[in-house]
Amino acid sequence: MDIAEKIIVIGDITDEAKKDLAYLLMNFKAENEEKDINKASFIIKCGLETAGYTDKSFTLSESNNYIRLEVHNGPPGEIKKRLPSVV
Repeated sequence: MDIAEKIIVIGDITDEAKKDLAYLLMNFKAENEEKDINKASFIIKCGLETAGYTDKSFTLSESNNYIRLEVHNGPPGEIKKRLPSVV
């Protein structure tokens, strides 16, 4: 399976922005196969800002089968504030 088929980008952004972010992730992973995908966070942040989404936060994760980018409404840290504490 090609890396491009393994990238999932979801959230309230345009389809063009989703494709651009998937392209950024695909290139990062192709050039840095051994690196953890969370190292690409800076690239995704810059990509969102360039597309005009300065008010968005995101969650980036990776498994053996896919890379997943979820774009959320609200500034970074907002999502964590809304999640209940687990004891």
